[in-house]
Amino acid sequence: MKIQRRILIGLATFASLGALTAQVGAQSAWPDKPIRFVVPYTPGGGTDTVTRHIANSITQDTKWSFLIDNKAGGGGNIGLDLVAKAKADGYTLGMGQTANLAINPALLPSMPFDAAKDLVPVALVAELPTVMVVRADSPWKSLADAIKAAKAKPGEVKQALASTGTVGHLAGEMMALRAGIKVLNVPYKGAAPAITDMLGGQTDYMFATPQAVVGMIKGGKLRAWR
Repeated sequence: MKIQRRILIGLATFASLGALTAQVGAQSAWPDKPIRFVVPYTPGGGTDTVTRHIANSITQDTKWSFLIDNKAGGGGNIGLDLVAKAKADGYTLGMGQTANLAINPALLPSMPFDAAKDLVPVALVAELPTVMVVRADSPWKSLADAIKAAKAKPGEVKQALASTGTVGHLAGEMMALRAGIKVLNVPYKGAAPAITDMLGGQTDYMFATPQAVVGMIKGGKLRAWR
């Protein structure tokens, strides 16, 4: 099972893209203030990490100033809805990804914005693999152990979710479907609080992006399975 999360920079509207292109092409004074870069998840997760890296790289090359604005909640919908409704002046960017651009529209009965009409794609910036992690002191030594535990206690094994509708959520559901198990999904507003609770023993495992967990894997706090 291989699932990747795609991360995409988007502007508020088509008018934003036009304004941005025209202003940069004419070598005007744009931008004359910080550019708001909305991350629809909490700090510390994969999307947040990628966004900050990109913003820092652009700043080094152009000297433009970015304001990273974490607006978590709603499976990423709250942050992107803010971008969709922002003034079309080129000063609001959003970091969309598979969850809020593709999964949520298919999963939810209604959406606060129409990704195809209200947002304009600027660049595909990353494709991230998904990693299943457990605490370092977990008695599970393999995926087979996790499945065995879930079959022994249906609905009691807890899977932490960075948010409902994320790629991690989808990966977990696919694993449960294929293994024939039932687990309890525990959603959060981002990867960081989900990992914190997992480390504290409130949940048992999680599907996460490498950026969110690599430090704790190297530090011996989490174990990852392929």
